[in-house]
Amino acid sequence: MQIICDGKSVEGGTQLKAMAFTEEEGDSSKVTFSGKWGLDATGQIGMMAFSGMGGLSGRNKIVWEGVKGTKNCIAFQHLV
Repeated sequence: MQIICDGKSVEGGTQLKAMAFTEEEGDSSKVTFSGKWGLDATGQIGMMAFSGMGGLSGRNKIVWEGVKGTKNCIAFQHLV
């Protein structure tokens, strides 16, 4: 079974899409949390202003990089 959300703006132009997957293990269950991040509307505007490119979208797997201010790590912190 799985639970997947539509996505939530969390901070700094970052959108978090959290996912939870459950697996039965005998009499109990195991839940694995993961997620993807992308740019929300504010982040897209900022990216267009900074790079001159429009229409940026997509999601990337959330991985802790150990750098507090990156969008990937902001999404990881909010996922936790």
